Amino acid sequence: MIEFLKRDSPSMPLSKIYDGVDSYCVVPGGTSKAAISRAITKRMSCSPMTWKRTSNRPIMKFSLENVNYCQDFLDYMSTVDPCKIKCFDEAGFKMPDVANPNYGNSAVGEPCIEVKRYMDAPNVTLQVLAGVEGILYANTGKNYT
Repeated sequence: MIEFLKRDSPSMPLSKIYDGVDSYCVVPGGTSKAAISRAITKRMSCSPMTWKRTSNRPIMKFSLENVNYCQDFLDYMSTVDPCKIKCFDEAGFKMPDVANPNYGNSAVGEPCIEVKRYMDAPNVTLQVLAGVEGILYANTGKNYT
């Protein structure tokens, strides 16, 4: 159970693992957070886990469909007059004071990666419309997702 929880969410704190073990497993005499911590660092079937910085990765960034779509877009854009192209983009900046764990456990020698589809954190968004002549429009706003 502990290994499943840590592989699913490497940054899960001991208190949540303890709640999961306490709720779903019958452990004679109960368990402790110290015992769970020892199990994570010494007794996982995959290999012992270490505490390290986590990184978030997109799930399907380089799928064949995405690569083909990108190539089709580049082929089309090479036929358009650059003076007629206007690009609108936005960038979100995470607020630094929200709970987005920077550290978690993973097997020794493996990177600690936590895949997330949606991020539940407020951010500031910068929106920009640009063309060959420069920035045509810019705006900032605060979003709470």
